[in-house]
Amino acid sequence: MTVDQALAQLRHTGYLAVRYQHRFAVAHLIGSLIALAFVVVAGLAGLVRLWQITGLSSEPDPAGVAIFAVCAGVLAGLVGLAAWLAALAAGRVNGQHPGLVLTAQGAAVGAPGRRATASVPWPQVTEVRALRIVHRTVVLIMSGKKGKTVPIRLEFEDERLYALVSSAHRMFAPPPR
Repeated sequence: MTVDQALAQLRHTGYLAVRYQHRFAVAHLIGSLIALAFVVVAGLAGLVRLWQITGLSSEPDPAGVAIFAVCAGVLAGLVGLAAWLAALAAGRVNGQHPGLVLTAQGAAVGAPGRRATASVPWPQVTEVRALRIVHRTVVLIMSGKKGKTVPIRLEFEDERLYALVSSAHRMFAPPPR
């Protein structure tokens, strides 16, 4: 999709969700699944070894039971965290968590785990900046002295993303007084 096509869709529907690059989202998902598998395998192996060391199978010692219970709780927490990160990565792959949402009301930087809403209304946006950092251009949506950073590795390259956001700002912002 070109910037002109995206602006036409935004003008027509009043909504445009810019997704993450597919290969970046898939790589993030694969990494999250590998981390989840590692936590499960290493954690279970550690619990089995702890079971053997504390001698819980023969005669349970209250201190050994307490140590085992704490370790099992920590493992459950780590598995839950790794599973949550994998679910968020899956949401990026299928487009449920876009990196940027532009509406007629304003712009929202997508965040994992929640639906993006117009967090910066167009009348409050003072400017759209493009900052060159090393080899990437980062787009900032400025509201007074505060700025929201648009995530990198979206469907549009850096310069096209800047053109899209600044054009949307000019399209929906009220004229200066």
